[in-house]
Amino acid sequence: SMVTILPAILQLTREGLAQEMERLGMLSPFLHIDVTGSLVDAPAVVFTPTDCTELFSDNSLGVQMSMHCMLAHDELESWVPTLCSIDAVNAIVIHHEIGQGVLLWAQTIRAARKAVHVALNPAASLDVVDGYHAFVDGVVVMGVEPGAQGKAFHESTFDRVRQLHQKYPSLMITVDGGVNLEAKRAQKLAQAGAETLIVGSMIRDAHDPQAVFDALTAAVNT
Repeated sequence: SMVTILPAILQLTREGLAQEMERLGMLSPFLHIDVTGSLVDAPAVVFTPTDCTELFSDNSLGVQMSMHCMLAHDELESWVPTLCSIDAVNAIVIHHEIGQGVLLWAQTIRAARKAVHVALNPAASLDVVDGYHAFVDGVVVMGVEPGAQGKAFHESTFDRVRQLHQKYPSLMITVDGGVNLEAKRAQKLAQAGAETLIVGSMIRDAHDPQAVFDALTAAVNT
């Protein structure tokens, strides 16, 4: 099956989010939006759940969003119900690192007919997936410590993807962070079993984002 390249948006303001949605929505019918909060060592978003409701309903390109909630439990309480009510949101990513409550959030999100994915930071043991895999649509393997851009890619990511894919062949595996074509990194992740690759700066900072998106898509599907 096709490996999907998912362009990521990392913006803090409503204006920035609107501009990037328009720019990157030309490339792909699916976009990945980072919602930073107290779970990461990075500035928190200042756009609000209400901003998302308004922006996404006015989404002339018909783009579907996956929302990566780098949010602690109390922040999820103000975000998830709103995100669950937005038609253009098709998936919500929550972090294993919130501790208790992952399965409750997963139930809430699935009840709203959205896909739910659990993200694991590089330090998280893969064993935790034993408790999740029956209740989620997929796992997001973080290739970097989430937060600020430009952190070092963890070489262990290839092995983590391979192990998860072997243990749970039907589980959708996504990799987020550090995905690019250096040393055939994207291709190797796809070969290891990743079905979706989230790509940030390589597309965002490109002189010609469309050409880079197309090159990535071709590279991981040959």
